[in-house]
Amino acid sequence: RSLSAISSAYSEGIALKLLSDPSVNQTGLGARDSLRLEAGLCLYGNDLDETTTPIEGVLGWTLGGPKGRRRLEGGFTGADKMLKPDGKFIPVTRKRVGIMGMKAPAREHTAIYDTSR
Repeated sequence: RSLSAISSAYSEGIALKLLSDPSVNQTGLGARDSLRLEAGLCLYGNDLDETTTPIEGVLGWTLGGPKGRRRLEGGFTGADKMLKPDGKFIPVTRKRVGIMGMKAPAREHTAIYDTSR
C-alpha cells in the first residue's frame, strides 16, 4: 500500500526508520529539480511567480479543453487575462520552455552554451 501523505505525528519515526536502513540513500533539492524538470512540472518562485500566467508557464492543460466549462465560463482570478470568449487562450509573448539533450537538467542561473558554434 502506498501513502500519499502521513500525519506529522508519525513523520519523525518514519524518517528515522528509513535512515536506519543502509539501502536507503538521502537525496536533496538537485534530485527534486531533476525529477520535476523531467516531468515538465513547475516550482513556484523558480519557474513561476505572480507575474506568470498558467499559459506562459505552459500549464494550460490544468484549465481543461477549449470547450470545457472552466474555460468557457471563466469565473476564476485572471481568466480575463488568459481566455478569449470562445475558451481559447489569448496569445502570449513569453513562454516557459524546456531544453532537452543534456545529461542533467540545468539548475537555476546555470549558463548554457551552444558548443556547435
